[in-house]
Amino acid sequence: MKIFSYPYGAKDFYIKPDTALAKPTDDFFIPPACGSISFAVCYVVKMNRLGRSIQERFAHRYYSQVNYGVCIYGSDPSCEQSSPLWIPGLSLDYSLVMPRTYLAPEELKTISLIVNDGPVRDFNIPSKADIHKRIAHLSGFVYVKMGDLLLMELHAPLPGPSGTRIQVLPQVDFGIRGGTS
Repeated sequence: MKIFSYPYGAKDFYIKPDTALAKPTDDFFIPPACGSISFAVCYVVKMNRLGRSIQERFAHRYYSQVNYGVCIYGSDPSCEQSSPLWIPGLSLDYSLVMPRTYLAPEELKTISLIVNDGPVRDFNIPSKADIHKRIAHLSGFVYVKMGDLLLMELHAPLPGPSGTRIQVLPQVDFGIRGGTS
């Protein structure tokens, strides 16, 4: 299984390792090599067929289940001036927190985020046209296989210092612990 992720507002993707998957209630421990942590809520599309160079008009045939989750990123303070993305920080173990059950696309309408018991932030899911565009773009570079995940961030990453509690309703509830904030 491959996990393809499109950062918020980006046209290109990167690949997370399958070790990035975590349980929806397990806390995330900040690795010692990371200077700080940020996170973003993402919409997840689970691929159900093998495909390459998929045209947008056929992309709807390649998925039937969706989900939501939280992508966690590490950063290195010494690299932040030269590049906003620290490549090792994109592929941390247990850095994709999502429920184990998937839904039909029409069942998931909005996604709600609560940080540290603060106000609820609601996010709309991406349009079908945007999902199909991403599948077509992705499949132009790599084969997509059954079980692969396509992540689409719904907002710019937010800071997640140690002690942050993140809830994505209804099933994701975890904390960020350890390290420096």
